[in-house]
Amino acid sequence: MDIKKSKDLLYCTLIFIGIVLLLRFFEYLFNITIYTQMSDSFIITLIFLIMFFLPKKVRQYMLQKIHWSFFVDFKNYLYVFGGYIIIFVLSQTGNLIVIKDQAIDTETIQITSMTHIAIVILGVVIMTPFWEETFFKRIVLDTLECYIPFWLSICIVSIIFASLHSMPMEYRIFPFILSVVTSFIYKKTNSLLAPFFIHCLWNLTSII
Repeated sequence: MDIKKSKDLLYCTLIFIGIVLLLRFFEYLFNITIYTQMSDSFIITLIFLIMFFLPKKVRQYMLQKIHWSFFVDFKNYLYVFGGYIIIFVLSQTGNLIVIKDQAIDTETIQITSMTHIAIVILGVVIMTPFWEETFFKRIVLDTLECYIPFWLSICIVSIIFASLHSMPMEYRIFPFILSVVTSFIYKKTNSLLAPFFIHCLWNLTSII
């Protein structure tokens, strides 16, 4: 990426992070719920699209890793399926080893109508994986890889990704595993679509 694009991307990234942190700050400061888990997905995705897909140079950079030739190569389907299976097996193993006999307070999503189902699927299963995978892979991971080894980049990205999830510390092993596996799959396929589909599958099975 040339210097101009790099600066544009940096500005968009800082503004995006700043807006999200500002929303969180006001929510905490005034002890109000600005957005629920589902509306959170819509709001952040909208902000993400505005910041990273409206500016032309930044949009071109982002779209380089969203190529439709992904669907032509059968190996990519194997990567998606294999990646999901690996995450599932590792998560089940971690569940037995780390969390056994512990209870966790989780938000129960009450499905009351077909409209509600559609909102949950669109927000939690599609929108959240879209902005998370695009941000953490295309921006954070690819930027870190320019300066440090790939394996170290994966570790840093996965730690950040896991730390941003609101759950007890021992449960953050699950988003950490998800991030590590999808990062490797992203590297192998050179496409954001593979980690996106894996993340979608994981979120879908997590709420069923």
